[in-house]
Amino acid sequence: MVVAKENPNRIFDLSECELCQIPTGLFVQCRVLLAESLILHTNLIKSLNDGGKLVDLCKLKVSLIS
Repeated sequence: MVVAKENPNRIFDLSECELCQIPTGLFVQCRVLLAESLILHTNLIKSLNDGGKLVDLCKLKVSLIS
């Protein structure tokens, strides 16, 4: 996530990070950084509850599986 803040990219890739939950505030951060795609596959995530409001992802392409 630090890399995404320092060097914003249209693709926000958190795949293969061994995440158990979505980082708090991730969804709004994607919206603010104007991300077009959020990639979360190959993690241990069981819920999208911790990332924020799903409405912040309405303009993104979200990938949960590869």
